[in-house]
Amino acid sequence: MPDTKNVAYGEVYGQLPISTRTGYDFAGWYTGDNGTDMLVTYSTLVTNSAPHTLYAKWTGKTYTVTYDAENGTVNPASESVTFAAAYGTLATPTRTGYTFAGWWTGDNGTGTEVINSTTVTNLQTIRYTPSGL
Repeated sequence: MPDTKNVAYGEVYGQLPISTRTGYDFAGWYTGDNGTDMLVTYSTLVTNSAPHTLYAKWTGKTYTVTYDAENGTVNPASESVTFAAAYGTLATPTRTGYTFAGWWTGDNGTGTEVINSTTVTNLQTIRYTPSGL
């Protein structure tokens, strides 16, 4: 807030609002869509004499996924993931006498399965449990 602001050609933009969005860090206002072109700050000179739009740039927050190998071993024990991105390569645990069947959001293969292409949506440190170990 506010959604609009009057600025004068040849003057500085002055105080700009700080926006919030769940799962993301606000990275500033830009002249191009999706945080492209020029960064606009408090002291940026207004060089556009027509009404114009500034665009928020967002970067996904980083979270830690902790692997719970359910009495097995896993290396690494945790990794960083980025909100709204795919998890990517997940660790593979080992446990004598068992076959690894995947990572899940709940204990002993309950909850939702998580694979390399699953999008990070949790907003806290998350723990995955392998099924079938």
